Order: sequence, then structure tokens, then C-alpha cells
Amino acid sequence: MLEIRRVLKNTGSVFPHCDNDANAYPRRMMDAAFGQDNFRNEIVWKRATSRKIDASRFGNTRDTILFYSKSSPYTYNTARLRHSPEYVSKTYRHDDEDGRGPL
Repeated sequence: MLEIRRVLKNTGSVFPHCDNDANAYPRRMMDAAFGQDNFRNEIVWKRATSRKIDASRFGNTRDTILFYSKSSPYTYNTARLRHSPEYVSKTYRHDDEDGRGPL
């Protein structure tokens, strides 16, 4: 983590991905390398099903993505892609008559 921090731009961010079993360890390493003040968010990714079914506990159906920046301020670019016209016409067929057309 220290090497990642060293090569990261001052406005850069890092997003380590970990499963629920090891979530606490990367968080401690990231806090040590980047500082607790540079922790930005915990993103929870829910899987569709549990990898291991066990009657003695609830299934593990989520992973965690930690979001740290090297400094403040930092750059965050939202990832967005336009839907294809075919997808829009198939999925958004109803017009609520608000003047924007079918959405």
C-alpha cells in the first residue's frame, strides 16, 4: 500500500476490493498508508448468491470496495456511458407527458 501511495498522483484515488472475511485488514493497511482522513467511502457490492451455504450462519453475499484518496482535494470522475438508442427505445417506452418524451 505504501508503494501504491508513492506512485499515485496527489489528486489520485485507489479502490481496493476485498471480501467480507478480510474487510478489516485492508482497511487498517489503507489507514496506515493513506491516513484515516483520506478514507472517502466504503462501497458495498452485493453478489446474487452466497458462495457457501451453511445452515449455521447467514450467507456471505457481499464484497467491499474501499475508496481512499492520496490527499484532499482529490479528483473523482463519475463513470457514465450513454445507453444505446436500441436499449432506450426497448426499456423506456412510456411517456409521463412531462415534455421530455419516453424516459
